[in-house]
Amino acid sequence: MANKFVKLGNIKGKPISEIVKKVGKPNSISAMAGGQLYQWIKTSIFFGSYHYGISVDADGNAIGYTHQYTK
Repeated sequence: MANKFVKLGNIKGKPISEIVKKVGKPNSISAMAGGQLYQWIKTSIFFGSYHYGISVDADGNAIGYTHQYTK
């Protein structure tokens, strides 16, 4: 999963629909002030874990990462 996010490069201003097409559906979409928070999360003691969070503005464009964790 980390490779998919790395290949995105700078996400600021990219439409979240474009990001989802490239990395897959998020596990969670939450409301936040001025937009939404998209999160991709997997926890596993045997196969690796990750947590990526992207804040998105009211127009559906990425503001930036809130979480970037891979183990």
